[in-house]
Amino acid sequence: MADIVFVDNEGNELGRGQTPNYEVNKSRLARLMLDWEELRRSMDSIEEEIKRDVLQLGKTQVVGNVRATYNNPRKTYDYEGSAEKEIDNVTLESLKLEHKKVVYDWKEMCNVMDVEVSYTEGQPSVTLKLED
Repeated sequence: MADIVFVDNEGNELGRGQTPNYEVNKSRLARLMLDWEELRRSMDSIEEEIKRDVLQLGKTQVVGNVRATYNNPRKTYDYEGSAEKEIDNVTLESLKLEHKKVVYDWKEMCNVMDVEVSYTEGQPSVTLKLED
């Protein structure tokens, strides 16, 4: 197992294997934190613009090592509700199994009865990824 080597911005070794004991430059740390905040806000803004444009295009985009994947909206089908609208209680009772717990295959019922199944549709989405 190799030692972990800690270096500063100039490449000078600070220690091995564990966090080295060195004096923290609080001004430098504050500047780094403020820089990080500014860059993070800028990157978040750019990410939102990319996602908005890819959603508008409706297609995954790849440029260099950046992939913005378009995901179609998911549909949730209501087989039970659709079948119950079309089936009467007599037919439903005839489909009961001789078990303590009654289980219906709502999807199959909709297929057999050729029922148009209602569904709800979520929102499309985009994921942004930096590939190696």
